[in-house]
Amino acid sequence: MQPTQYKLRLYTATHTLLNEYLNGQAGDPSRVEYAVVDKEAGALVAEFPASEPKSWFAFDNYFEVLVSVDGRPFQIDFEKRWFILKTELFLKDSIFRWRVTALDCNWRLRNRIVAGYAVKDEPPPTPLINNLTNYFGAKSGPGDDMMKQVVRDNTGVTSPAYGIAGIPPNRALREFAVDPNASKAPTTQMKFAHRQMLDALKEICKNVAEGTTKAWLSFDVSWDGTSDTFRTYVGQRGIDRRGALTLSQENAIGDGTYSEDFTDAFTVVYAGGEGQKNIRNMAVRFDSIRTGQTPNSWIERFADAKDKSGLGWLEKDAEARLKEGRPKFSLSVNLAQSDALLFRRDYGYGDMLSVEFGPVQADMRIAAARVVLEGGAEKVTIGMQASDYLGGSGDFLGTHMLTQSNDAGVFAVLRRVAELEYYLRRVSAINEQ
Repeated sequence: MQPTQYKLRLYTATHTLLNEYLNGQAGDPSRVEYAVVDKEAGALVAEFPASEPKSWFAFDNYFEVLVSVDGRPFQIDFEKRWFILKTELFLKDSIFRWRVTALDCNWRLRNRIVAGYAVKDEPPPTPLINNLTNYFGAKSGPGDDMMKQVVRDNTGVTSPAYGIAGIPPNRALREFAVDPNASKAPTTQMKFAHRQMLDALKEICKNVAEGTTKAWLSFDVSWDGTSDTFRTYVGQRGIDRRGALTLSQENAIGDGTYSEDFTDAFTVVYAGGEGQKNIRNMAVRFDSIRTGQTPNSWIERFADAKDKSGLGWLEKDAEARLKEGRPKFSLSVNLAQSDALLFRRDYGYGDMLSVEFGPVQADMRIAAARVVLEGGAEKVTIGMQASDYLGGSGDFLGTHMLTQSNDAGVFAVLRRVAELEYYLRRVSAINEQ
């Protein structure tokens, strides 16, 4: 097995290559840490000598991480570029250094809202395509196609933005494409007016997972060196290796932590729709299995859905929220790379595989990956969740993977991103009241 090699390239916002790092030159970063997480904006944190020009780390400049595995050609790792959002000058051990924080191209989905008005009709007035007269923030159709159309509606050159005249063309995302519709996911219907677009996309995934015909659904923005492309995944993102590949202490797993977490679990959701006081429309959804398992398993939450009127819409909101209340079963492990089994070559991000971790045996999905490059050494950590969508909450993995971090690097950034997403959802809910 040949050692895995890395390159870190830094570009201006207009694609001029400023420098290539990790090749032994004086300006090389002392530490590079980056991570990707399913349905989230991943993060990269790198520390550079203070001699590197500050102007190179300007907002909207971006990094590429290239990787060569076992002597193979260099490829863009995880098909991501990383946009610079924060630069810090810090002093440690009498040495000044730059700490640069960047988020991956999923960050671009956070930068748009679903700029359509709420509707009270049930079902939505038009399938998939926005009603260009009223700019409704509601759709119906296959979940994967629905997500693509939401992205097209709010990133394209003709993005309507509530029908307001004079919106600058800058609302269109440059160097951004959307894969063609494939109609592979079950049909659903959704209302998501005024939401952050990334939040709306995650809600569609939850609705499909909880629909009459259930399916795992996800999305990502991939970078190929010239353009970002929005893609969707139904059933699985990577390769299903269950039965053919088992990760264990004998072949790949180093230190790690398996967690069964009921801290934020709940089993009952009341959804409140249009109306006030005792004439407000209400719906309830509860987990018929878990509510009867133990004396304290009836745990309630309330979902505010003031923009919804019909019972069907409220029930869908309650079902999606109920999924968030499932206990979290997750595994975070450091990988012992070897010639027999090598991450990226023999298995990778998004794959489903079997796992043996002490007495725990399960089929799981690789839903997060973290790479640390420091002192010439490489450390790879993966985060896994039960591969079946019924096997636990699909919530953000970053908090659990912090057990493998010093809480000061990339996952501290990811946690702040998750907290920001929560804040934005709260603001949206308040504005709809």
